[in-house]
Amino acid sequence: MENTTKPKLLYVITQAEWGGAQKYIFDLATSEEAQNYDITVAIGNTINTTLIDKLADKGIKIHSLKKLIRSINPLKDLSAISELKNLFSTLQPNIIHLNSSKAGIIGSFAYRLWNNINCRLIYTAHGWVFNEPLPNWKKTFYLNLEKNTAKDKNHIICVAQSDQKIATEKGIFPRQNLTTIHNGIDIAEMKLLEKFEARRLLELQPNAYIIGTIANFYPTKGLKYLIEAMYYLDNNYNLPIY
Repeated sequence: MENTTKPKLLYVITQAEWGGAQKYIFDLATSEEAQNYDITVAIGNTINTTLIDKLADKGIKIHSLKKLIRSINPLKDLSAISELKNLFSTLQPNIIHLNSSKAGIIGSFAYRLWNNINCRLIYTAHGWVFNEPLPNWKKTFYLNLEKNTAKDKNHIICVAQSDQKIATEKGIFPRQNLTTIHNGIDIAEMKLLEKFEARRLLELQPNAYIIGTIANFYPTKGLKYLIEAMYYLDNNYNLPIY
């Protein structure tokens, strides 16, 4: 009789607040290919539950990690390692896919303690935390953690070619174990208007410029520079900018 048991795939992420990493998890867990796996998503302690709600609507199994938080907290971080290691032992996944720096580091230590060589460990780096505006000691601390935990990972996925280049230059991971996969957009789900219709609905002047972006308002995104640039253009060149 043919064995129809699906491989177990566990996604781990630190926060449920909706952003690029959360949409990435949602798209993967609800894709057509995901039907070939028994999927569970483990999510850290979070006030915002957007990802949890969206996954629940799709019937995806969710596990709450009470001790995994975004900020550094030695006691909770040690507890989070133990919590994840116990989850690995209970679920016995065939593949673990870690997402975001904190989950990537904590999850790697938990995987090391679990010590199951039959499980593949994948990590998607949604940008390197040591590139964020942090004190130098924190940058060095995070870089060393990424280097140390990279030894546990079978493969690292970067969402930008620049991140892959940095990983190679910093000695985080050898080039042959790195892949760049850019985040995709499902065009079929987007309700796009023709340019003329969009401008008409916004009541824009024919020569008006629209400059903007869609992102969480984190310092790393550099949105304050966009705002300052728009202010400069508006005050010095009298451009019709919206």
